[in-house]
Amino acid sequence: MRSPVVGLMRRVVLLSTRNAAESCKVIAHDLGNTEICGQPQKVVAVDPHMLDLILSLGIQPAGFAEVEAAIVSSPKLGEQMTQIKYLGDRITSNPIYMGTRNQPSLETILRLKPDLILGELGDLSLYNNLNKIAPTLFPFKNFDNYQWQQTLLKLGQAFEREPRAKQVIAEHNQRIGQVKAELANITQNSKLLLLGMSKLGTTGVLNDQTFPGALLEDLCFELVIPKQVGTDT
Repeated sequence: MRSPVVGLMRRVVLLSTRNAAESCKVIAHDLGNTEICGQPQKVVAVDPHMLDLILSLGIQPAGFAEVEAAIVSSPKLGEQMTQIKYLGDRITSNPIYMGTRNQPSLETILRLKPDLILGELGDLSLYNNLNKIAPTLFPFKNFDNYQWQQTLLKLGQAFEREPRAKQVIAEHNQRIGQVKAELANITQNSKLLLLGMSKLGTTGVLNDQTFPGALLEDLCFELVIPKQVGTDT
């Protein structure tokens, strides 16, 4: 005769398993499908674009990687950062510095034991290595027709904060409309050559597929792309 205690324990296990399965979701992206269970509590961003977006959702990072050209002083791997350039008081978690976005320290990330790793424009080998440490989400392979709104909505889905993601986009569009009206006299017939530094010592022309380029076009500036000059996307 089966013990009632054993039967009760089996029902508890089955219920727990069912609840765990129900709390899991699969996020499809350009480099694969990422299963996320529950609410990630320890999130690392190996790309500054992803860091910006999770902050807009009210999520603080446990670790971050930076673009080489934006690194201030010489931070040490595994060092807590009390301030990140241009983000000011938006960062309150003192995240761990994990290296550059092209070469993040896998050892540092491994020590952090993240629940979720977020990146962008990483190569497949980097994605595969990170995915061995924790669930990893890389929404886009490249910047072809890049739209940060798409990434934000995908992150809203991952963190179950879709209403907040939509609110951020709506507030952004509202602000764009206000600023466009304020700058109407300036933007009329204005042409801009937008330059950016993606690597130390390398300057490129930014087009409308980049965030700053798309932002300026939204404000009705016209971007100029010189002939025989490559663009930096």
